[in-house]
Amino acid sequence: MKKIIKAILYVFLCFCVVFTSIIGGWAVKHSNEAVKLGYIVNLITNNYLFEYNEDQLVEGAIKGMVDSLGDPYSVYMDAETTTNIYESNEGVFGGIGVYATTNDAGQVVISSPIKDGPSDKAGIKAEDVIYAVDDQVVDGMLIDEVVAMMRGDVGTNVKITVDRNGEKIDFDIVRDYVDEQTVVSMVLEEDSRIGYIAINKFSENTDEAFTDQLNALIEQNIQSFIIDLRYNGGGSVDAACNIAALMVPEGPIVQIVDNKGNSNVIESPGAQIEAPIAVLVNEYSASASEILAGALQDTGAATLIGTTTYGKGIVQTVYFLNDGTGIKLTEAKYLTPNGNDINQKGITPDIVVELGEDEDTQFNAAVEYLQAQLNAGR
Repeated sequence: MKKIIKAILYVFLCFCVVFTSIIGGWAVKHSNEAVKLGYIVNLITNNYLFEYNEDQLVEGAIKGMVDSLGDPYSVYMDAETTTNIYESNEGVFGGIGVYATTNDAGQVVISSPIKDGPSDKAGIKAEDVIYAVDDQVVDGMLIDEVVAMMRGDVGTNVKITVDRNGEKIDFDIVRDYVDEQTVVSMVLEEDSRIGYIAINKFSENTDEAFTDQLNALIEQNIQSFIIDLRYNGGGSVDAACNIAALMVPEGPIVQIVDNKGNSNVIESPGAQIEAPIAVLVNEYSASASEILAGALQDTGAATLIGTTTYGKGIVQTVYFLNDGTGIKLTEAKYLTPNGNDINQKGITPDIVVELGEDEDTQFNAAVEYLQAQLNAGR
């Protein structure tokens, strides 16, 4: 037995030296754990009764290592989930056509169905909680895993079970190719001086779409704007900062602080738009949404209306590995321009308005606020 352990340790250390000096240093510091790992692999290889997949052993070890961090946002992802993350960031993917986020209980919640997408046509609604996918209960699963389950080949069927106010409802949906429109806009019928822009999530191309639609509204002589960030669970930090730079005066947009205390301040060169702006937020507005909302609130570029945001003031980086898998790792926290750490706290709106049961009281409050601003400026 001693010979086996010594042989495993020797091979492991040789591998570490060849691989990188960093891993080699880890092995020296944790030689007992390295031996323990090798010993367990040897036990399974020589003694385990049933058939097993060696690749799954390795995958399980890696997943367990990341899970042991105790951070729900740091995740090891299999190839399917990693592909879905990549496609989602690009803004084009196949599936049932929904925006999803998580609530305080960790449940996956529909932010909104994509207009005219498969889920919209089937009758899925905002705030439906995903209970099961193809009869597999998803309670306790990460949002990336649930999204991966809902996606699949175009033309295939998937059964989605939602919890709607305590009632379980089944939807049989045919997956389709979804071209995600992360930004939608319009001129308000109530007042043609006001433009409305909703950002459903921040994909890599969301800032370009926002700029295009903003310019289109300006060409229609729009004098003020509502930016709707409700149910927006975040996404690309770069896209959120690029949008903020259009409205934030010269100075900081966000301060990103890494694990060594190094700070990277992203700054605006100066606002290109000076107009009354109301930003709608709620408890599902998170991450990159809070970066944009916090920058606009702290600098006085906009007035926030709605309810306190989710409170996700940390930033993840996705690493795409050579074998198609990936790791999403929390690497930094962010502070608003005034230095506020909003993680697990959220951002309190300037005007707190609860959403009405039968009407969008938050939207109505934004319209009233902008009308007052416009009328006062006459």
